[in-house]
Amino acid sequence: MTGKGLPGARLAHQLARAARRDEGYRARLLDAAGDKASRLLPELARDAADLIRLAACAVRGEGPPLRRGDLALALFALAYLAIPADALPDWLPVTGLVDDAWVLAQAAAALRRQLAAFRAWQEAAAGR
Repeated sequence: MTGKGLPGARLAHQLARAARRDEGYRARLLDAAGDKASRLLPELARDAADLIRLAACAVRGEGPPLRRGDLALALFALAYLAIPADALPDWLPVTGLVDDAWVLAQAAAALRRQLAAFRAWQEAAAGR
């Protein structure tokens, strides 16, 4: 999946460029996504945490190879988590997080193989 036909692909590309250039922006984006992800359903929390680490490693050129479109999709999903004003604003009780959980679940499903490869890489790296 390259992300060319996805709504928000241009935004995702811009976020990916900004994250590559500005370490402070990347750190703030990943921290905000992590904070918000901890409030999501527990089964999505692992995917969110792994998606954050996968994107951070890919931006640094570490870990298993990740195509540019896949990185853009991961960064788009994380940005969607971090930004409170989205399709359903986060201040709406319960429903404000539903769209965030859906976006995260869709990104994790689309990047299932990449996440599995990344998890295996992390386990192998931890075993060294």
